[in-house]
Order: sequence, then C-alpha cells, then structure tokens
Amino acid sequence: MAIEITYLASTTLIKTSILCFYRRMTGSLKNGFVRWVYGSIVFCILYGILFILLIIFTYSPIVGFFRLFDVAWRLQHELHYLDEGAIVVACAIVSTVQDLVICLLPIFLVWNLRMGKRQKAGLCGIFAIGLV
Repeated sequence: MAIEITYLASTTLIKTSILCFYRRMTGSLKNGFVRWVYGSIVFCILYGILFILLIIFTYSPIVGFFRLFDVAWRLQHELHYLDEGAIVVACAIVSTVQDLVICLLPIFLVWNLRMGKRQKAGLCGIFAIGLV
C-alpha cells in the first residue's frame, strides 16, 4: 500500500511540476494552450487524490489490507474489498493518457513559432522522445 501511494503521489507531483514549467515557459500568453495546461494540472491533481483514496479504501476495514493472510483475524472479522487489479489497471490507463497529453502539449506551442518547418519538426521530434 505504501509503495502504491508513494508512486501515485510522486508521479502526480512530477506531472504537475512539468505542467507548471509549461505555464511558466509561456509567460503571459492567454490562449488555448494555457487553458489546456491549467486543465491538465487540475486533472492530474484530481487523478492523484482519487486513486490514492481508492487505494487506501480498497479494503474495509483498512487494517484488513495488512491482515489479509492472517487466518485467525479473518475468522473473527468480516473483510470487504474492491477489485485491486481493476483499480491498478484503471490508474495505469489514466496515467498513460496523461503522459501522452503532457508530451504532446509543447508540440502545439512549437507549431505556432515563426521558424522553418525543418526546425519545427526537429523540435517536435525532441519533445516526442518523451513518449518513448
């Protein structure tokens, strides 16, 4: 549980940090790109909070997570739980979509710059390396 929560918290904070850098990089722009950045920040924070709460409350009572294989405890207490595998898969899918959006956002910013098409394509290629 600690590993899952730490992973979720760290990836959420890293993604938010990257998006804050994008916002800082754009300066005083007031266009669709900035709205996408703010929307992505909100989505990342909500994703982190939601999945952390889902992981914490997967087992009811919560202590059941730590007593899952304690037969004596299980005989005395009733344990209700959600499908942890489905939660992890849903978390991975949403995280992958977020990564894709975060990697593609600078490409839209670069495409509006005044430079040659070869330079634009090269710069977009550098940003696209993040997808790998």
